[in-house]
Amino acid sequence: MHQTLLTLAIIGYVAATGLALAYLVQRDELLHRLASLATLAAWVLHTGALIARAIELGRPPLASLPEAVSVAVWVVVLLEMWLERRYGLQVLGAFVLPVALAFSLQSTPMRPLIEPALSGAWVWCTSGWRSWASRPLCSTSPVPSCTCFRNASSEPSVPARSTTRSRRSRRWIA
Repeated sequence: MHQTLLTLAIIGYVAATGLALAYLVQRDELLHRLASLATLAAWVLHTGALIARAIELGRPPLASLPEAVSVAVWVVVLLEMWLERRYGLQVLGAFVLPVALAFSLQSTPMRPLIEPALSGAWVWCTSGWRSWASRPLCSTSPVPSCTCFRNASSEPSVPARSTTRSRRSRRWIA
């Protein structure tokens, strides 16, 4: 439930950001009213998402970084709406809302969107092609696997001092 509300809030923040930037360019009062209305609607949806998340968790949603960023975006948008209304700063949304939108996009969990993409066959085809394409770089390696980026010999050749020292303090000449 909270994910749906948060997604709708982000869509509202996108619309509000576009309208606020359009108002910055054109200075049309209708654009400012629409931007303010879209901001208020997105903030109400964001409030609902935070309340739903708090009910679902049984605690305030501040424990993880994405939850804390989401609450911070909620507070910043609330302050932006208050400052815009109180002091008549009609262009403030054009500067605050893009930043709030960027942070709200960063705070949304992308795991459900990424996971199906990583389970497909194309990932294996791409990684197989990359390993095949990097094979000429490792053609000097005597071992079948690509170990050319590591030291080929696993045994040190000559100890720096006597062999009576402990293994930890031994210095080997490569």
